[in-house]
Amino acid sequence: MRNALIFFLLPVLLWGTTFEPIEKKTFSLATMEWYHIQNLQIVSQKNALYLKLQEEKPASDLNQDLFLDFESEKPLLKNYQITYENYIPNAFQTKSSKKSAKFFTKNHSLRLLPKSTAILRPGSILGSFTIEFWAYFYQIYEGQSIAEFMGNNLGEEKDQNNYGLSISIKNNRLTYRFENFFWDGDESYSFEITEDHPIALNKWEHHAVSFNILDGKLATYREGIEQQIIWVTRNRRPRSPILIPMVKEEVPASLTLGRGGFFSLDNFAILSIYKDEYNIQNYHQKPAEMITTVQKMPFLFEIKGLEILSKNPEEPFLLKIAYRISNQPFSPSDTTLPWVYLPAKANEFPSEMRVGKYIQFKIQYFPYEKNQTTPLLSSLSLQYTIYEKPITPIILSSEAGDGTITLSWLPSPEENLIGYEIYYGERSQEYDGISSQAGPSPIFLPYKQQGKLQPITYTLTGLANDRAYFVSVRAVDKWGQKSEFSQEIVLLPSDIHKTPRYSVK
Repeated sequence: MRNALIFFLLPVLLWGTTFEPIEKKTFSLATMEWYHIQNLQIVSQKNALYLKLQEEKPASDLNQDLFLDFESEKPLLKNYQITYENYIPNAFQTKSSKKSAKFFTKNHSLRLLPKSTAILRPGSILGSFTIEFWAYFYQIYEGQSIAEFMGNNLGEEKDQNNYGLSISIKNNRLTYRFENFFWDGDESYSFEITEDHPIALNKWEHHAVSFNILDGKLATYREGIEQQIIWVTRNRRPRSPILIPMVKEEVPASLTLGRGGFFSLDNFAILSIYKDEYNIQNYHQKPAEMITTVQKMPFLFEIKGLEILSKNPEEPFLLKIAYRISNQPFSPSDTTLPWVYLPAKANEFPSEMRVGKYIQFKIQYFPYEKNQTTPLLSSLSLQYTIYEKPITPIILSSEAGDGTITLSWLPSPEENLIGYEIYYGERSQEYDGISSQAGPSPIFLPYKQQGKLQPITYTLTGLANDRAYFVSVRAVDKWGQKSEFSQEIVLLPSDIHKTPRYSVK
C-alpha cells in the first residue's frame, strides 16, 4: 500500500514543479508611496492620474503689468479689475499649469478694466512693452479675436477713429493691429504686423509682440523665434524719430480676451519692457527620478517581467527602470543592496537578483533638452512566478527504540529543497526539546537528493527512556521558506525496544 501511495503521488508532484503560471501586479505610479521623487508632478487627465516632468512656472517679473495663468477661480490682479468673466477652466489642454482658459462660444470672454496703476490706463505713455501668451486653437476663421483693447473718443463727435490695439486672425495668420496707438506730438499713427506662417491647429504655441522705445523696433515672435519686424518711426525706417506708444486720455477701454474665439489661452502677460529672448521650455530639462518605498509581497516570487506603462510623445527621451530585491526586509535608504538598471520594458534579469519577498523600484527619466512634451507615466507592471512553500513531508513510518526515535517520510519534490528540520519536544506542538545528541530542536538535516522521491530516514538519539516525545518534520528550501509541519508523531523510547526485546534489572 505504501508503494502504491508513492507512485500515485509521483506524477502530481513532478508536474507541480515544472508548471509556473505567471502572475501580474500593477502599481499605480501616481498613488504609490514614494521614498524620493524629484522633477515630477502628478496630473489628472480624463479621470486618470499620471506623473510627468515638472512644468516650468513663469518667474515673477517686476516688469509685469498683467499675468494670467488661470489657476485661480478669482485671480487677484494688482493693475486690472475683472468686470466680466465667462470661460471654461480647461484641465485637458494645459501649458504650464493645471488649467488654461477655454473660449468656445460667442458669450465666452474675459474683460479687464485697467486701474490707475496699469500701463493701459487712459493717458498712459507706455515706453517699451511686450505682450506674450500661449494659445491652442481648435478652429481658425477670419477675424477671430484673441485680445482687444480698443475705444472711441465719445466726447468728440468729429473724432470717428478707434484707439487701441487688437490681436486677431487675418489671412490665417496671427495679426497685431495698433490703431492710432503711436503718436508724434498730437498726430496718431496706426501699424499692423503679423507672423510669418499660418496658425497651427490643436497645438500649443507661444506668441509675442514687443516694442523697443530706444530704436522704434516692433517685432513679432513665435515659439521664441523672431518673425516680422517693422520700424515705428516717422519714416518707417531705423535711425529715424521714434513714435511714442500712448493710450489716448479721452478713451476709456477694457482689455477683452477670447471674445467669440475657439481656442484655449494660458500665461497671458503684458510687460513694460522690450523682450527679444523667450524661455518657452514647457518642462524642467534636468533628469527626473523617483524611488518607491520597499514593497512587501505576501509570498516569495521570481521576477519574469518589468515594464513602465506610459503615454509617450514622439519627441526623444529615455526612461530607465531599476529594482532591488531581497528575501529579508531592508530600508529604502539602504546603500549596501545593489540596484539593477533596465530599459523601460525588461524581461532579462541577473540570476542572483531575481527572487525575494521585498522589492523596491526606481524610475529615471532623461529628457532631450528641447522636449516640448513629456511622457505621462501611469503605472508599473511586475510579472512574476510565485515560489510556494515546500510541500509538507508525509510521515511514512515511525518507531521508538532504546533512547531513540526513528522516522521515515516521503520527501517534498521541489528541486530547490536544501533540507529538513526535525522538531521534537515533550508536549504536543511545543518543540523545545534539548536532549538529543544531535542538538536542540529543530535539528537540520541537509538533503542532497533534490527532486527524488525516495523515503528519508532519520534517527533521533540520546533521548530519555520511558518519556513521551512529540515529533514533526518541516521541509526547507534555499530561500528559507518552510513547509507546514508534518503530522505529529508521539512515541515513548524505552530499553524494552532494544534487541532482545526485554529488560532484566
